[in-house]
Amino acid sequence: MRKLLLIIAAGLAVQLLLPHLPTGAGLVAGCLPIAVAGVVGWAGFRRQARRHSGRERAGYLLGSISCALLAVSYVLYAADGVAVAGTLLGGAADLASVGAAGASVPAILLGMPPMPDRLARGMYLVDVVTTAAAIFAAVWQFVLVPAGAGLSWAAVIGRRSWPPRSP
Repeated sequence: MRKLLLIIAAGLAVQLLLPHLPTGAGLVAGCLPIAVAGVVGWAGFRRQARRHSGRERAGYLLGSISCALLAVSYVLYAADGVAVAGTLLGGAADLASVGAAGASVPAILLGMPPMPDRLARGMYLVDVVTTAAAIFAAVWQFVLVPAGAGLSWAAVIGRRSWPPRSP
């Protein structure tokens, strides 16, 4: 219980501190705790993978890959926040983040404990797929659509170099 209270207090402290930091420092302060959580998750899933075998082991290994990709993506987001504008770090971070999300669904399906019958497994599959679809739909609606609205695709497609230069 003490660890949980410490984590909650640290999270609140970071959230209260963020508005008072410069943009780059705020991005680093917001990204690094998530990166640390990804590393802790990676270590925990690796430890569990050593204790299991077969399908469950594969699920835990995919979970560790997902956590590692999450950690890498947030380290890259933090680095992109302090790097010179125009670097490809943000794109690499996005790719790692999508990879983490993509690896998490099969990890959940493979890492599930043995179920008593096919009906229980089917219900679990429906729960996982429905939840994953809802998360991806929410991300699409509230993150990708607004971000894409600000892009000029004609300008991006018409250029042969990446990242696009300002006119």
